[in-house]
Amino acid sequence: MNIWIKDQKTGLEWGNISTSPMDWNKAEVWCRKQGGRQPKVWELLSLLLEGPTEITDVMQNKVFWTGSSYLNHPYEHLTSLAYTIWFNVKDHYGWVYHNYKEDFCYYTRPVKLY
Repeated sequence: MNIWIKDQKTGLEWGNISTSPMDWNKAEVWCRKQGGRQPKVWELLSLLLEGPTEITDVMQNKVFWTGSSYLNHPYEHLTSLAYTIWFNVKDHYGWVYHNYKEDFCYYTRPVKLY
C-alpha cells in the first residue's frame, strides 16, 4: 500500500520509496502504478534543502532518479540521459548527476501535486 505524505511548503505529495533500485524506464512505470510520476529535478532538490524529516529521513545516502532528462538534446546519444540526485539529508547537500537511463539502477519516489 502506498502512503502519501504532503510537503506543506511545496504542496507536493510524496509516495513510498521503491523497495529496490531499478532502471529509469522501470522507475517511470513504477511511479505511475503508485498513482504519481517521477519528480522533476527541482522537486527532489526542494526535499534535499528543506524537506520535512518524515519524508526525507528514509532517503539518506541513496541515489534517486528524476523525471528530468535530455529528451531534446541535439546530440542523439545524450537523449538517453536522465538526472539523478544523491541525498545526504543530514547535512542538507547532495550531488546532481546525469546517467544513462538503461545502464544504471537507482531508487525512485513518486510525487503528485494536490
